[in-house]
Amino acid sequence: MGEDEVLYRGGKSYYSIESWGTGIQRMFSSCREYGIREPELLEIGDSFRRMTPQDKILVFCEVPRSKNEIVTYLGYKDSRHFTKEFMKPLLETGKLVMTIPDKPNSKNQKYVLNKLKGEHLHSDGFYSYDK
Repeated sequence: MGEDEVLYRGGKSYYSIESWGTGIQRMFSSCREYGIREPELLEIGDSFRRMTPQDKILVFCEVPRSKNEIVTYLGYKDSRHFTKEFMKPLLETGKLVMTIPDKPNSKNQKYVLNKLKGEHLHSDGFYSYDK
């Protein structure tokens, strides 16, 4: 997929909207029409990048945060769905780690960016990786 393509999530499937011509305006109109959250786009030079909820979680979790803090920060209401859809994949890939891994359900549990994985977060939401 090219840098100028954007993925739009309609229902359960992802598809490219590059071929729409007026893709960005149409994407935002469709989001409003269907009552879903509009994507956040980061302008980088003469191009842009979509900031995903996972990106936002990793940026926010540079310091340890509780699940409630993360859910509130991203503006979601259903923490169960949020955990399954966004946090669980980050935990499974090791990008996000628990501060108390031996007690995953602890009321004191917090989540933090895994800096030991060789990832370095930049203020623009991008990562660089150590080889």
